[in-house]
Amino acid sequence: MAGWPEYSTMTNGEEACLQPSLPPPVKAWLRHVLPGPSPAPESLEILQSGRLRPDLEQSRWMAFSARQRVWPGLHAFNWRARVRLFPGIWICVRDGFEQGQGLGEVKLFSLITLAREQGGRELDQAALMRFLAETVWYPALLLSDPSIRWQALTACSARAEIQHGGERVALEFHFNERHEVSRIYSPGRYAREAGGYRLRPWEARLSDYHAFEGVLLPTRAEVGWYRDEVFHPVWQGRVVAVRALADD
Repeated sequence: MAGWPEYSTMTNGEEACLQPSLPPPVKAWLRHVLPGPSPAPESLEILQSGRLRPDLEQSRWMAFSARQRVWPGLHAFNWRARVRLFPGIWICVRDGFEQGQGLGEVKLFSLITLAREQGGRELDQAALMRFLAETVWYPALLLSDPSIRWQALTACSARAEIQHGGERVALEFHFNERHEVSRIYSPGRYAREAGGYRLRPWEARLSDYHAFEGVLLPTRAEVGWYRDEVFHPVWQGRVVAVRALADD
C-alpha cells in the first residue's frame, strides 16, 4: 500500500538473510517483528486462554486454558486444552500434527476417551494448515524453511504454500499498515460437521502485538468459518506467553 512507513529492526547485513524471493509485504513483516536473523527455536511453548465452541451449530461458549508445544523445523505441534463444561466438570482436548498426521482427541477429566481421530486426508490437511497459520508465533522459521513458498497477491497480501510429506496446503496472509499480519484466510479448509468433513472458507484475525523474547507476536486471535458469506467465530483466545525451549 502506497504511503506505508519504512520500518526495520534489522541492519543491512541482517536483511541479507531475507530470501530475495519473498514478496515485499512479507519482507516488511519479518523486518518489523524479528530482532535479527536468529534461527527458529528447535521447540517452543505457547500458553493461551480464552473461549471456544465445538462447531457452528453450538451457541454456548466454553472457557479454556491451553498449553501448546511446537517443533517448527519438524512441522509438528501438540495443543492440549482444559475446557470447562460445567462447574466441576471439564474435558481435555488435544489437537496435533506429528509425523505428517493430524490428531484430535477429547477426554473427560483426562481419563475417559470420548472421541479420538488420527490421520486421514481431511484431518491431515486441516492440521498442516493450522501449523502454517501459526507461523505468526514462530516467524523465524520463514527465513530458512525451503518447504514454504510465497507468492505476491497485492501490495498488502501474499499467499504462502507449505508441503509436508504428501500434503500441500496454502493460506493468504494479509498485512496492516504497521506491517503486521492482521488476517489469515483460506477459501477452503476442512471443518468437521455431522460426523464428516466439509470444505468451508476459514479465517483467523490477529491483533495486539507484543514482544516475547525480542520477537513481536500477536496476542489476540479470533478464528472461525464463513457460512453464507458471514463470519462465525468458534475460537477466541489470548496468548499469555511464548518461550523457546531447550531441545529434549
